[in-house]
Amino acid sequence: MAFGCALLAAFRGGQSRCRLCQNGSLPKVGSPILSTKYEQMLWSIYDVPGYTCNLFNLPVVAYSGELDKQIQAARVMEQAFAAEGRELDHLIGPGMGHKYADDSLAEILQRMDQAVQQGQPTAPTEMWLQTKHPRYSQRDWLTLDGPVVQYSDTRATANWADGTWRIQTKNVARLTIDTKDTKTSNAPVNTVVIDGAELALAHPGANHFEWLPEAGWLEV
Repeated sequence: MAFGCALLAAFRGGQSRCRLCQNGSLPKVGSPILSTKYEQMLWSIYDVPGYTCNLFNLPVVAYSGELDKQIQAARVMEQAFAAEGRELDHLIGPGMGHKYADDSLAEILQRMDQAVQQGQPTAPTEMWLQTKHPRYSQRDWLTLDGPVVQYSDTRATANWADGTWRIQTKNVARLTIDTKDTKTSNAPVNTVVIDGAELALAHPGANHFEWLPEAGWLEV
């Protein structure tokens, strides 16, 4: 390909799309997309639907004008929420293009003010962490240090009950639980249950664990 080719990257509806253009010409809308499998995989690192579960940690509301073409982005996130058994709170301004309806804006501001007044819970009973890259892999006391399969859906869901945190993982090979560097009052202290295995937190601070196919979760 000629040295002077241009790379056009467009983001539509939450999905990354890319096309190589020769001689600096731009592709027409709807023209075929030229991309390799590894490019699609790398784009997914920053694609919001792959991080949907992280939004369950805080109040979320989406807004779209009814006539706004960019409503498709919120529709993509509606599908992403539905895939996780959730429903995205999506306000739609009747007859609006790319701007707020007065009633919708007032409701959004009221909800945001209420969320600020409540603040983050100091003793949460649930926590979600979803990522496709180790750079974006920490939530409070839990860090997912490495996946089994790189650039794939990697997640952990933690639930607090009877004084113990129980963590269910997917595609996690290594993780760290920090008993000191935490913003919550009920962070793990002595033990934690990971994928059904009860493990001791022997160190004041960072405790590192690794999953092995033949042995399960082990302290390292």
